[in-house]
Amino acid sequence: MSFSHMEPIVTVLAFVFVVITSIITSIGAYRLGLRQMEVSRELSKQQTEASSEAAKRQWEVQLTVAKHQIIAPMRQAWINRLRERISTYIAISAEMVAKLNDPAYPAVPAFRELVTDEEEIYLLLHKGEPDHDAIVAEVHKINKLVGRRESVAEAHVRLREIAQKVLKDEWEVTKKMELKTPAL
Repeated sequence: MSFSHMEPIVTVLAFVFVVITSIITSIGAYRLGLRQMEVSRELSKQQTEASSEAAKRQWEVQLTVAKHQIIAPMRQAWINRLRERISTYIAISAEMVAKLNDPAYPAVPAFRELVTDEEEIYLLLHKGEPDHDAIVAEVHKINKLVGRRESVAEAHVRLREIAQKVLKDEWEVTKKMELKTPAL
């Protein structure tokens, strides 16, 4: 065989080789493209999750700051108001028992103030909490004693003791509302 007879065969083989190489290269490029899309999708998913987690942490920080800056001062104001109302109630009820027999004593305004303090105390307390219910019970007891013009001294001592415990417990809760910023 001469070399000239082999030329068409070599040309066909070269052509087949080029076609097969092109097909293999195309398949490889296609598979590489698919892999890149998978990697890109996975990376996008991870970024979305990381962004979502960062948003969640930021929300937690904002909630903690709000708790510290808004709720704690409101609780402190509530504690102060309850303390004021109980102390005023004790003072008025003691005065009323001491002076109700005096015809010159202005009983109606004093009684109005006593009832106002009593109602505000009730509204400031949380029904169902044992110590709060105990304060309500002592106030009821004091009202009966005032109405009968009997000594309220022992009932005042008991009311003070319960109130001090409630105020201290509530103050401890408020103190624990310190700003504890979670790490981002």
